[in-house]
Amino acid sequence: MLSLRASLSLVLAAFAWLGAMMAHAGVTAWVPLEIRDGKVLFPVEVGGVSGHAVFDTGSQGNSVSSALVERAGLALAGRRFSITGIGSKDEIVSSVSSLPIKLFGIDFKLQEVPALPHDEALIIGAGFLKASVLQLDYPNSRMRLITHDSVDLSKVANVPMRLEAGSGLPAVQVTIDGKDRWMLLDTGNTGPIVMRRLVASESNWIERFKRAGAAVVDINANVSSMDLLVLPSIVIGPFELADVPVMIPAVGEGINISGVRGAGAVKATRIQKGVRISGIIGYEVLRHFVATIDYDRQKFHIAAPPEEPEKPAQAAVPPDESAKE
Repeated sequence: MLSLRASLSLVLAAFAWLGAMMAHAGVTAWVPLEIRDGKVLFPVEVGGVSGHAVFDTGSQGNSVSSALVERAGLALAGRRFSITGIGSKDEIVSSVSSLPIKLFGIDFKLQEVPALPHDEALIIGAGFLKASVLQLDYPNSRMRLITHDSVDLSKVANVPMRLEAGSGLPAVQVTIDGKDRWMLLDTGNTGPIVMRRLVASESNWIERFKRAGAAVVDINANVSSMDLLVLPSIVIGPFELADVPVMIPAVGEGINISGVRGAGAVKATRIQKGVRISGIIGYEVLRHFVATIDYDRQKFHIAAPPEEPEKPAQAAVPPDESAKE
């Protein structure tokens, strides 16, 4: 369980880091992203070791790679955490009590960071994003952060956003098969939409749409068997996407759709207000858009990337007069 003290230290660290980043402006420069197998990565230095980090709005807390902890010679002297991944299996892990980070050229420390067996050097959870607005330009592989007083998303937000009951993580409204559903907004989800099997069964998706086997690996390296469906379309904000892949748990497979998971997951009884989610959306949907997320004020905007200006038509080359007889 993530304590109030740990949550507060996370937010204070974010504000201190953001203040250093934006001492003279309300927006950071665009930072290049590396998109690898659906993972949206950016450079970070953890304990003096260079690697890649991920902003994960589907996780309640931060986590550091256990392999990097060993490579950097960091001590697992912090308190122990119970971690829940999408595979719905809890793991008890140790943590680094004070983790030195260098992000976008700024040095700071994160407190009580669990060590987990993921490939990324660092996963930064949703709590860190309370300090700013996150803008991810997926098509152009770049990101930036904006201060709250520099942008008012309430004037332009085009996708309804609420917090999930239980976790307090961001959920957005998506129209799937003609019905509005609340979905966890998970920038750390690298694959297709994930839905509860009950939702698919009640809507007769399994009979109506083609499917093939699939598997998913969660933050604890647990593997879950999934069925893969292809839905004709979904609608998010003003956009409609066609032939959208959707994964549902295979028969008898337990899976944790709720946002009460990840590093520092809190119990559902802690946060009662909010919406009940039907599934998770991530990279497969977001990759088409410039996504702007104000987690603290529950505002979300998506836009198609600006089209590249057309190249001027090339002038016709006159025939070579010397080639004429």
